[in-house]
Amino acid sequence: MRHLYTSFLTLIFFVASLFPSAQTWQGTNALDASGAYYITSSAHLGDVVYASGAGPTAFNNFVVSEDRGLTWSAPMTTFPEDQIATLTGIHGRLYAAVRNVSLAYSYEYTTDNGTSWISDNEGLPDHWSGTGKAAFNLKAMNNDQMVAYDATQLFVKNTASTSWTNRNINFVVVDLCVQGATWFATSATEIYKSSDNGITWSPTGTTGLPAGFQGNVIASNGENRLFVSAAPAQGGSDIYFSNDGGNSWSLTNSSEIFTHSNAWVAEIHAVNDYVFASINPDGTNFNDTPKYIVSSLESPNFSAGDAAGFPEGYVVAPIPIYFHIEEQLFTLFQDVFTSTPGFDGAVNVPSVDRESLQVYPNPCNDVLFVQGEIDTPYRILSASGLEVSSGKSDGVLNTASLLAGMYFLVYQGETVRFIKN
Repeated sequence: MRHLYTSFLTLIFFVASLFPSAQTWQGTNALDASGAYYITSSAHLGDVVYASGAGPTAFNNFVVSEDRGLTWSAPMTTFPEDQIATLTGIHGRLYAAVRNVSLAYSYEYTTDNGTSWISDNEGLPDHWSGTGKAAFNLKAMNNDQMVAYDATQLFVKNTASTSWTNRNINFVVVDLCVQGATWFATSATEIYKSSDNGITWSPTGTTGLPAGFQGNVIASNGENRLFVSAAPAQGGSDIYFSNDGGNSWSLTNSSEIFTHSNAWVAEIHAVNDYVFASINPDGTNFNDTPKYIVSSLESPNFSAGDAAGFPEGYVVAPIPIYFHIEEQLFTLFQDVFTSTPGFDGAVNVPSVDRESLQVYPNPCNDVLFVQGEIDTPYRILSASGLEVSSGKSDGVLNTASLLAGMYFLVYQGETVRFIKN
């Protein structure tokens, strides 16, 4: 039966307390707006949040919020005969992995909040029954790249391409993330990295990792920090971090917080010095609120996250996703929930998921060419939101003085990412 909520949505989100682990979670009312029994997936592009759920009359009930979850609308009856398995925001496109009754998939994207959808399946292998495409995870990577992957296959494309390209990997992929221009992947035996968009891979360092370490979930804060959890076969509750690009690793105290059986780390999301990790629930008590851990220190020191605001009951799986929009953190537990825990979330950087401003080459060396109006003010911000350069553009920006890394160009009311080699 559909879970009933007794609290009303307010227009002001509560601020975090003085303690890093304290959260005040609040439902965004996506559940009621969708008419679903429960929300199954959520994602965002800029300030626009999307959600889809399993409902009484369809496999999905798609809703859109253009104000970060304050109000919702249903633009259309989306894929009424099939099920939206996942929603993923990738470089200005909202992708839906749509599953049919034969458990085959089609990958569709929209740029108009669900009014129309475009298929993006060319190059992906067929499902075994031949009725559609195989099941893949979708992720946004750097430099307009995106990936579709399962355990043994990795396909890559950018938004200008019409077809996915098979990278022909020779290792088992568990999870992927990107930091700057480097891709990282966990496998059954190694943590790998690639600096050429997944064409070639090499092992990262193992200093600080136990012998025979098997990685599971991997995440980056997008700036200077990597996090990886141990595989369930090795306990599943240890999280290691690296601040040198994966050359060496340090063990955190993540396994000390929840000690119930199978307290595996299921999802990691990092922002600035903050890191959040979902924990597999206690199988002996499904009436708890969901479990997660959080740290806000440069050298991570986890504590139990405050679940205040989450409904109790039906906790049979860990929190499946996190994403953030500037200073707001979003997650999913029956409904879409949000909190403002205290990180700045690059709050000085406008939303960058809808990139129409063209810059090249990207990555760049000493100059960055910009397609736009001449004599227009611009700002260049670091990955943490600090202004490192400003002026008026003549179409050619001098980037010679910038250190290697990721930056944001704010220009003509738009913001675009670029990498300095």
